[in-house]
Amino acid sequence: MTRLSLVTVCLPLLALAANLHGADPLGTEHETAAALVRQLGDLSFESREKASVALVKMGRPAKQALLDGQKSADPEVRVRCEKILIVVLDLDFKARVDAFLADKEGKQEHQLAGWKRYRKLVGEDQAARELFVDMLKSNGELMEDAEARPKQAGDRAAYRCQYLMQSLYSGVPGRQQLTLGDVATMLFVASDPDVTVPMQTRQLMCNFLYQQVFRQALTNGPRSPHVRKLLGAWMTQAAGTQMAQQVLSLSMQLEVKEGMDLALKLIKDKDYANGMAITAVGKWGGKDQLALLEPLLDDKTLLGNFQINNIQGTTEIRDVALAMMVRMSGQQAKEYGFAFVNWHNEQQIFYIPTWMGFPDQAKRDAAFKKYKDWQAAQKK
Repeated sequence: MTRLSLVTVCLPLLALAANLHGADPLGTEHETAAALVRQLGDLSFESREKASVALVKMGRPAKQALLDGQKSADPEVRVRCEKILIVVLDLDFKARVDAFLADKEGKQEHQLAGWKRYRKLVGEDQAARELFVDMLKSNGELMEDAEARPKQAGDRAAYRCQYLMQSLYSGVPGRQQLTLGDVATMLFVASDPDVTVPMQTRQLMCNFLYQQVFRQALTNGPRSPHVRKLLGAWMTQAAGTQMAQQVLSLSMQLEVKEGMDLALKLIKDKDYANGMAITAVGKWGGKDQLALLEPLLDDKTLLGNFQINNIQGTTEIRDVALAMMVRMSGQQAKEYGFAFVNWHNEQQIFYIPTWMGFPDQAKRDAAFKKYKDWQAAQKK
């Protein structure tokens, strides 16, 4: 049941709360709340109603007493505490969100789950704040778990991801539509290093990134920079060769340069995700990044075999590095004797690192000599 429908169930309490001046203080807030909870089991219906409304008016300070009341031996107390707590938390949530949005200059501290990390990662301008509120409204419980109970948040994220996938592809009328807040929350939670999200869930999340609501936000509008930061943070958490390849491919297809961070991380760790980390640097890098790939020119690790137009050969890590460095330095790959013939189709070549090899060792040696000669000429 959603927050809205739960609050609707308890509207009578809200109506009463609007007309009640509140209970007399009985000491501390917790003592007052505990006394009111006990009053929920009073023999007088009027007394029970007054206690219910007083607890609603008290708000969040009554939370613990209401939680304790759900363990009462009196079924009347248990049921009322459950309903009142729903109202209390929702009213409190709405009030805090309204105060957050009204604080346009960010002068106040707001106790909203995930805000400190989000602000540091994404920013705090108006568009960033509005996106954050959308995330809270659509997935507030998941945001709270990620901050307060990160070890449990991974399982909740997996469950939420499954639900969203079913909503996307079930075709059942009335199913919840995928929103930007949904996707942004999943990216935000899964990018948290303290939250362990199952690999299968991360792979499923890739489907969300092709949806129109996300693609539009990624490429257009005031939220685009913020969505890109969330996506970039999520990408850097890709683990395992298969997932890293998938994420790097996705980043290049979507033209999300933030995928460069993952590529740099992989190269630093000497895990090239089957060559795609190198091609990602080649796609987005320029002469300033040549030094980054320079050490790879000595890496003779076999990447794979290829066959292009009846031409067979092998590809080594250093071959891919050379192909990208030739491109980044403004030279033509065809002048280096590479076997692939579709160099002009740059959008395709980046996804197939194994094409960037040579049919024999003689051509490989000649290509590397040519590049060394070019380097030497640049120093003169």
